[in-house]
Formats: sequence, structure tokens, C-alpha cells
Amino acid sequence: MKPWIHYKRLQDDEFCDEIRLKVIPRFKTSGLSGNEWRTGVRIELLRKGRVYAADGFSKIHFAMLMFGSFFLKAHEPVPEEQLKYDESLCDQPGCKDGAVNHYKLKQEFADDVAKPIPEDMEIRRKFCARHSVRGDQSYEDSDANYVLIKGTGEGKPHPSDISESQTIVLGSK
Repeated sequence: MKPWIHYKRLQDDEFCDEIRLKVIPRFKTSGLSGNEWRTGVRIELLRKGRVYAADGFSKIHFAMLMFGSFFLKAHEPVPEEQLKYDESLCDQPGCKDGAVNHYKLKQEFADDVAKPIPEDMEIRRKFCARHSVRGDQSYEDSDANYVLIKGTGEGKPHPSDISESQTIVLGSK
């Protein structure tokens, strides 16, 4: 019997990987009130370089006030069209490159405790060459927890991706 195959997103994949807020100018023409330049505001939610939800507002402050509601509505449910678009792409959050290496997970983890995967099931992930080297830290997302099932398994990390561990403080001075 063939196993049931499921591709599982990484734990830190928040689906939306880019948010754009744009002021859009337009020239309004009207025989009654005259012609003039007006602006509107567009919010776009993107995943892997592709807009999957957008909405327009008259002013930036309205867009900001309504953003939370718009964001939640855009993900309930996650758009099926975007999920289909993702099927051939790398599972690394933010990466829009095609997947070349497919892996089967040996085990799933919950709260850092190994959880066996039933024999009639395969849980998989796929990565481009740049993101195929997963490292040795995360329990579930580590090189040791993957079995290559398709591709060469060769990883080619970009030198700019590699950095020493450091503390980063976000916010103002």
C-alpha cells in the first residue's frame, strides 16, 4: 500500500513573507467638480514574490487601522490558488526558487519530543539548492532528520546567508 504523502510547512513559515503599503496617485477627471490629482492606498500581502491578497483604502491611517482585520480575513482560509503556486517552490520561508531536493522526515517533533510518523504516511519537505543544507540545531528541521527521496541532495548555500551568531536589538535608539 502506498503511503499518504503530505508536504509540511516549516514551523516558522508564517505564510505571508512580505507586506507592501503603497500610495497610488491617480488623476480624477470630472465635468462637474473639475479635474485633480487624488491618492489612494493599497495594501498587498505577498508570499514568495506573489501578491495573494490586496485591498484599497483612501488614506494611510485608514489602511493601518484596518490592517489587522484585512490580514486575518486574507488567511481564513489560506487562498487555494496560492497553495497550488507553492507546490513546486522551495519550502524555505521567503524563497521563491524552485525546489530541486525533496526529503522525507524521519520523525516529527512536538515540544522538542520525537513523535514517530505512522508507516502508512510520509511527511516531506522540499528545498532549492541554496536552502538544502538545513544545519544541525533544530530537531525536526535538521539534516539528520531528512532522507533524500528526489534530487541530488547537493546544497549550495549563498555565502551572504552565513553569519556568526549575534544578538540583534530591534527598535529605535
